[in-house]
Amino acid sequence: MTVPDYMLDQNAVLRDNVAWRHGSIPDYSMANAAFETEASKRHKPGSMEDMISNLVKNWEKEASYKLKAGICSLQYGTEEWRTIDHTQYTFSCNGGPVYSCEDMMRLGTYSALIGESAFFSSSSTTFEDSHRTFREAMPGGFAWEAVEVYSGPPVASFKWRHWGRMTGKLRCPVGPGTFVDAPPHGGMVELWGVGIAHINPKYQITKIEIYYDPHELMGNMVGARNLCPVPHNKTSGFASPSHNNALRKSLDALRRTSTDSMNRFNRLNLNRGDSLLSELDDDW
Repeated sequence: MTVPDYMLDQNAVLRDNVAWRHGSIPDYSMANAAFETEASKRHKPGSMEDMISNLVKNWEKEASYKLKAGICSLQYGTEEWRTIDHTQYTFSCNGGPVYSCEDMMRLGTYSALIGESAFFSSSSTTFEDSHRTFREAMPGGFAWEAVEVYSGPPVASFKWRHWGRMTGKLRCPVGPGTFVDAPPHGGMVELWGVGIAHINPKYQITKIEIYYDPHELMGNMVGARNLCPVPHNKTSGFASPSHNNALRKSLDALRRTSTDSMNRFNRLNLNRGDSLLSELDDDW
């Protein structure tokens, strides 16, 4: 088995002949242009960093724009979300609610990532409206990069950066029929976080956990940079200090144990990816 195209090309899934939201292939040209000119790291093609970056970028494209995914779709042979194992996939943010692919397609990635806060209410918006909120605030694109990869499959852990410029108005739902409005400030909106992706031997994500500080995102956009995160509850995207400490300990352990596997991976000739699976078989 060769490495799938979505591990080698950040735009691979955009070539899929599937049902897309809004009836057409989404346009990532501005986000891609921002990545090419403003990314903090340039990873070697075929390296661990490059492949994990491509996997996550294609996963986001499918989560945001593909219409058919999940066990319910499998019953009808419409397995169009290629980057995940539909029978096992779960998503969580900051140790909060665990979502299935069906949940993600109902909520949208922004609502799953932010949850409930003083400046955003996932329960007061829809998939389409939540994506429109950030698309209109950052019309030049919201680029993403994997800055560092601490360990590879079957449990890939990575540090990421997300950025864009707020040149449009922000209108966030904070309750039924209630919104917070913020004018465009033209400045950079930038946030950092950590991800942990469990990957099966077919290079599909079975579980992905995202950790970051949502108040950094919303504070930068509404101009309230001294926000205090609220304690985590079942609908909030914020994590408690004790959970953050546990995450730091887990990542420290990953860093200590990943050096040998990273060095071994980067010695592979990944021009076609044929050698990757056999080299990593023992890890699964």
